[in-house]
Amino acid sequence: MLERNYKNRQPADHIRISQLTRPRIVKTHLRYNYLPRQIITKKVKIIFITRNPKDTLVSFYEYSRANSVHGPFSGTWNQFFDIFMSDRLIYGNWFDFTMSWWRNRTKENVLIVKNEDMKKDPATSIIQVANFCGKVLTAETVSKIVDYTSFDQMKSNPATNWSSIAVINQDISPFMRKGIVGDWKNYFTVAQNEAFDTEYRAKMAAEELDYDFD
Repeated sequence: MLERNYKNRQPADHIRISQLTRPRIVKTHLRYNYLPRQIITKKVKIIFITRNPKDTLVSFYEYSRANSVHGPFSGTWNQFFDIFMSDRLIYGNWFDFTMSWWRNRTKENVLIVKNEDMKKDPATSIIQVANFCGKVLTAETVSKIVDYTSFDQMKSNPATNWSSIAVINQDISPFMRKGIVGDWKNYFTVAQNEAFDTEYRAKMAAEELDYDFD
């Protein structure tokens, strides 16, 4: 994981990554413009996964409640929403973060995949990623990947459900929680939804980026 340096973690992320066996798969939550220069100049293949911001915010709220590294956050949903709207969440402004990637979408080494598209048609998304990586998959292989990466499979898999990660209190909120589109409707008030939509339109009006919110 290539991240900001949490609590002076040692060895640093770039040292850990340099010790990995090639080909390397590295995850990050950094903005495009915060990536190490070598990733940009060497045109490393990058897959950016994005999710509609309302579900993202709800997911981050639940994750922050359970994560001791991020707090844990002990406030209410309303307080968390206000922190987001006032641009005080960790990792900064969601709009700036997302646009840093979206505006580089035409680069040949960048692929943008939407969470909602993966939910709607996982096989197509899998083939899209495979083609981007220069791999040809049989129909049987695609079918197996669809099964292995389904939410139910990942929720029950210790390798993906973070059940052994001590910093996540699964009793507060499971790492693999619901895996649906539209859960934001169970959290947002009418007033919050209107305020968010106003902010969204103001920030995204000039961008050709649309999300499914249902």
